[in-house]
Amino acid sequence: MHVLLIPYPAQGHVTSLMEAAQCLTSNGLKVTFVNTVGDLGKMTKAIFQHMPSNDINKNNEEKITCVIADYSMGWVLRVAQKMGIRLAIFSPTLAKNFGLDNDLETETFTLFPKMLPIGPLLATNRSKRQVGHFWSEDSTCLTWLDQHLVCSVIYVAFGSLTLLDQAQFEELALGLELTKKPFLWMEGVSNWVPFLCWPYFAEQYFNKTYICDIWKTGVGLNKDDAGIVTRQEIKIKVEELLNNNLIKQNALTMQETVMGSLQAGNSSNKNLNNFIDWIKEGNNHAH
Repeated sequence: MHVLLIPYPAQGHVTSLMEAAQCLTSNGLKVTFVNTVGDLGKMTKAIFQHMPSNDINKNNEEKITCVIADYSMGWVLRVAQKMGIRLAIFSPTLAKNFGLDNDLETETFTLFPKMLPIGPLLATNRSKRQVGHFWSEDSTCLTWLDQHLVCSVIYVAFGSLTLLDQAQFEELALGLELTKKPFLWMEGVSNWVPFLCWPYFAEQYFNKTYICDIWKTGVGLNKDDAGIVTRQEIKIKVEELLNNNLIKQNALTMQETVMGSLQAGNSSNKNLNNFIDWIKEGNNHAH
């Protein structure tokens, strides 16, 4: 079986699909990972100029059995259909795609039985060799982290596309300063970390709803009448988050549920095996 993976050329999308590729190769599948240069503008323009679909499976050597493409790469659907190749859509975003098992969102996956929650897709699950990163990782923060107590650091993350104006950026910086706590960035759900939610665009608003209202593993920041999240709001909500034992317990329960889904026989592991069987089934039909 030969699987072709095509990510959307943005860091969060590439990293997630690369982790999925590692899962497939560890289960004996051959994987080809297609990516572009880091210039997203050139990539977007090129999509509408030339797509070498005729070169796919031109000869019988290691024919592609299945294509897995990021949900943003809609053109892949047409190419796969034209070539008669099985296609799976990969979505690294939205709350329902956080790599959680069916127990957490039963209604969603009952309505959409072909939607398989697989994960979490963590970089720690693969080898130490760095792949799929646009920039070299900076590990100097590890020494700094070792100088602080466990669970004493605030981790801040807005993604690579969020832009704050000058006034809001200053409020954020001053608000963090008012907490008198050290801060850094990291991924949260699978690391037992309560969330302080500040949605900016896209699926982040859905994520806030799940985190604050459904899973209850965090609190949300509110803007004032001028549309600014003030330094005092940041200070108050950070203190609330750090002193709320129920949120901390919910975050721990979430971690146990998420990581437990990876174990043999549990939901995420079953879904991965079912997906691989589906790929192999397509290969048998091709013969």
